[in-house]
Amino acid sequence: MTLKLSRILAAVAALTLASCSDPSVKKDPAGSGTPSSSGNAPTIKGELTDFDTTKLTPNEKRDFYADLKSLLAPCDKTPVPLYQCVKEKRDCKACLPAGMWVLKQVQKGTATGDLETFYKGRFTAKPVDIPITDASTKGPDKAVVTIVEWADFECPHCKLLGPILDKLIERFPGQVRLAYKFYPISGHKDAEVAARGAYAALQQGKFWEMHHALFENQGMNDRTGILKLAKGLGLDIAQFKKDMADDEAGNRIDRDRKQADDLGLDGTPYVWVNGVKLQLESLTEPVWDDLESWVSVQIEQAGATPAEAPKNFHPPSEIPGEEPAPDASSSASPDASSAPSSAPSGAPSAAPSAAPK
Repeated sequence: MTLKLSRILAAVAALTLASCSDPSVKKDPAGSGTPSSSGNAPTIKGELTDFDTTKLTPNEKRDFYADLKSLLAPCDKTPVPLYQCVKEKRDCKACLPAGMWVLKQVQKGTATGDLETFYKGRFTAKPVDIPITDASTKGPDKAVVTIVEWADFECPHCKLLGPILDKLIERFPGQVRLAYKFYPISGHKDAEVAARGAYAALQQGKFWEMHHALFENQGMNDRTGILKLAKGLGLDIAQFKKDMADDEAGNRIDRDRKQADDLGLDGTPYVWVNGVKLQLESLTEPVWDDLESWVSVQIEQAGATPAEAPKNFHPPSEIPGEEPAPDASSSASPDASSAPSSAPSGAPSAAPSAAPK
């Protein structure tokens, strides 16, 4: 049964908490930073009206402005602190959204060291050229924003994130393209055969239909289950079986794996937006607002104007007929193998599945 998008969105908030891990992987310990100090904070001079800091404690407010003044603006032509860029309304369209993001990180309680790392990774990282020549894509070839995802059809976190990426394509018509690459995790027994099934469907022009069907039927994707899906999609079964067993299926999967490994993949879903890695643990809530804002900034930085949302478009938290999304703090539970012990429990979590090196 498919999770409603509103519930999926709440679960995706757990991307910041957990990861579905391959048992052979040794993870680095979480980054540490300096938490906000306690006590009475001094009065802030030069407060900016662009930001609503009424919900911050005095110390959080002090830390927020300290961050604004220590982080550089995210535009090459504006080599000044983020605070100065916003205050002087410099010609850098990413400055205000970057400041808003910093505010949310402070509200989230992100440690200072982690916040700086996340900021640089998101706003000032040098884009990496990621070839997608043989990847399955949706969205126009000349899209302003290209999202590349490595995923595993047996990874529950990939299943949760997938509909959100689809929604981004819908939200920015003609401006966003999604490219899918294979990365079956060794710890998932049916991951490899599922990837081969998707490859075989691709040969008959039904990749995305199979992609959605595999996630929809996650947990039942052994060879028998995949053949049933293929029949349901009206595929030529004899050809489908041949393509699944073809050496090129394995070669394609291996090429995708190697490309991700060379980039430093540490789990699935592994996502890059215009050549910049999406740090899942840096997402702020509401997750949809954070992703939508980032894509919008990417479009503006490319010199284009973000498209208006279609008249019939509804954000994931506003799907007609659905009940309100539950509070992520009470509905998202981490994977027991890798999440912090203090994480909340409840609905399924969403986070990267670690892959072997």
